[in-house]
Amino acid sequence: MAAEQWVKEQGYTILSDGIEKLPFWENGVAFFIIQGPNQERIEFCERKR
Repeated sequence: MAAEQWVKEQGYTILSDGIEKLPFWENGVAFFIIQGPNQERIEFCERKR
């Protein structure tokens, strides 16, 4: 996931254990969570096709 690489380059803290996967829809989803600049949790999610 290109977003994960960008987040790492920007110096954000990744809270999840890398890219995680869940079996939603036909092919599942991939996601990761970071800590935002105001200590909020931000989730990046991609539906796999």
